[in-house]
Amino acid sequence: IDIEHEENWRRASILLNTCSDDELLSPNLHSADVLYRLLHEEGVRIYPATSIKHVCRCSKERVEDVLKSLSKEDITDAQQEDGHINMTCEFCGKVYLFTRDNIEEIKK
Repeated sequence: IDIEHEENWRRASILLNTCSDDELLSPNLHSADVLYRLLHEEGVRIYPATSIKHVCRCSKERVEDVLKSLSKEDITDAQQEDGHINMTCEFCGKVYLFTRDNIEEIKK
């Protein structure tokens, strides 16, 4: 199966390399048309479009769960001089601040 998968990928790559930048970026050529032109012999399935939303699932509870999973040494290393820990969600950028008291309560 791996050999077949690799062959399929090679074939698709070769076909995609025949497509010009103008075709790919043309506002007059729908992406479905590009796919059909390139891969019609392979069989093209186009699924309905879905909207993409920038939604983060972070929450204070999830961040607390991360803190709960850390060792005391890791907690100490993460604490600032005043005993606080600031954790930033790398997806949405939201900053969660935990005081020394918050941390002690979480680690109980």
